[in-house]
Amino acid sequence: MTIARRLSVSLHVVCWAAAAATLAPAVSAGGGGELRQHIRGERVVRITCKPAPSYTAYWAGAMTQKLSLMEATTDCQRPDPETGDRSAELSLLYGRCSREARGRRDCAPVLQIQSSPLCERHASLYRKPLTNDPLPFKAIKVRGVPGALFRRGEWILQVYAGRTTISIAAARRSLVLAVAARVAPAPRLIVPPAGRPLAQFPGNTPPLAPADRLKEPSPHVLRRTQPCFRGDLKSEKTSGAAEKNSSARSPQAP
Repeated sequence: MTIARRLSVSLHVVCWAAAAATLAPAVSAGGGGELRQHIRGERVVRITCKPAPSYTAYWAGAMTQKLSLMEATTDCQRPDPETGDRSAELSLLYGRCSREARGRRDCAPVLQIQSSPLCERHASLYRKPLTNDPLPFKAIKVRGVPGALFRRGEWILQVYAGRTTISIAAARRSLVLAVAARVAPAPRLIVPPAGRPLAQFPGNTPPLAPADRLKEPSPHVLRRTQPCFRGDLKSEKTSGAAEKNSSARSPQAP
């Protein structure tokens, strides 16, 4: 069972009452959305999966904490007409397997990093399914921005940066915290087209950018208790304005 599947199983009971927002990738029955990559130099500055708001793609380098990047997948789905669920994220799997062993059942990833739209995944959205109580988490600061640490079998840290939720999952708390201290905008060479997983990466991928202060998210978006499904792009404008203001205060932010 891969880490992506374990995340889906362990967090199936975490999603809010309408099952619209989960920490793990949601499988949507909707058709493919329109995916666009906005590139500056070698970096993917922004990914847009219409009608979802755009987000920044993050990674932790080709190697992090002695773990190699094993697979990259970009999902871009339109909302399901009945449930509103959709999948709009970049998912990266890291592990210790050799290139030849990747894809085998005995070669399980150790770490997963996902980038997704902020307004569709953050702590205020998550409810316990039976009581509808807020899902417990520990609020922390990561490189100047808010984050939420969950324990659902595995440790899951969500970092809220600009218009993006960076979700980091692993069995060890120390690992997710160490990776959060390193993540940076991803190079275009490791971001595949939607629905085409990438398991072979070129040797000339750019080095990991310096771990500067992250861009502040919109407090308004983080307080919302409903996700921006069904093409609600108002929060995108709000988040964009917050990024502009935070950039003026933090010129070194990536």
